Amino acid sequence: VRLDGFRHRGEVHDFVWLKKVQLLASCGLERHINMWQIPIKTPVYKLEGHQASVQQLCGAGNQLVSLDTSKVILIWDLREMASIQRLEAFKIHAEHPIGRIIYDERRELFASLSRRMALWHMRKRKVPNGHTQGVTCSVYNRMFEILISADEASDVRVWDLNAGRAVLHFSGAHTSESGETVKISAMSLDHTMRRLITGAHDGSVKVWNFSTGVCLKELHGFGSGEVTAVTHMYMHPYDYMVATGWNRKVVFWMDANDGRAAVKRIEPSHDMQGHREDILCMACNHDTNQLITGAYDGDIIVWNTDSGRVSTRLILPGILSMKGENRPIESMMMLDCGVPDYVAPVRRQATMLPQLDHTGTARRNVKGGESTVLLITAGGDG
Repeated sequence: VRLDGFRHRGEVHDFVWLKKVQLLASCGLERHINMWQIPIKTPVYKLEGHQASVQQLCGAGNQLVSLDTSKVILIWDLREMASIQRLEAFKIHAEHPIGRIIYDERRELFASLSRRMALWHMRKRKVPNGHTQGVTCSVYNRMFEILISADEASDVRVWDLNAGRAVLHFSGAHTSESGETVKISAMSLDHTMRRLITGAHDGSVKVWNFSTGVCLKELHGFGSGEVTAVTHMYMHPYDYMVATGWNRKVVFWMDANDGRAAVKRIEPSHDMQGHREDILCMACNHDTNQLITGAYDGDIIVWNTDSGRVSTRLILPGILSMKGENRPIESMMMLDCGVPDYVAPVRRQATMLPQLDHTGTARRNVKGGESTVLLITAGGDG
């Protein structure tokens, strides 16, 4: 398989595939490291910190080790995409160039090789009762005053915030066909606040009783690619589980309360398509049933959930002049400024979607005046 377009300004010195984060790292004459998400042909991250050309790369679990021509080694945390340690290898290898750096996963150390070999130990920080791998997502349940978190090892923990400790833990929430755990990439609660919806890096979606750790439903048909957002919404006359992600679709599963509710394997009822790039985030206003998604190319779509088609596209100011890595819409949320912080969810028929004005603000009439719904987005432009 040949993929063109992954280019550096000069010659490429080294590259390595990072399985934990599903990214390709490469280095060359520049003083930074490019992080590529295949098949996107512009870097999704640039790791900057070296003062000389980067010579070699080495993957080390959740970390990346890089060596430059001045014999300085930097260790990067791939969860934060930031440098966490600087090693001055020229003090050990003063006379001769470093030929190679290698990582020993079993001993959790890496070695720099020249006329002599130097061993560098890497220690993990452990948190009591906490996750052993990087936390990928979390959700707060205001009804029970608990926090639910998930990590890269597919572990789920339920936290009692008053006691400050985990009260429930279940592992292996998502696994591959070979039995390996899969990173949980998205989670949300249903409208009753009693069930947990999780989505994973391999496209699997599940519904849980978070009080017992029992899987209630498996939602099939999402496809391959990471699930970046999940939610639960009501569209007359049914409830739906909704997921979106790298498949560039918004997929719906009917959350039926009839006899089919006992069936664990659920197939999609329908989906919506309109994005040209991977969808990275989703926001839902449960009061108006308004659904909005944001993609890697900066495209923001307001959906008509009744027809399943695009209602409005929001244009990010100055997007045409932005570089590719600055365009992604990485997160979003909707704020209804005309209602209290929390209103117990009630079932109602779907109302007409409010229209967006030129500022990207939705307005709707409510008892006592006009309510303003704000869409807040954050992206690669900072």
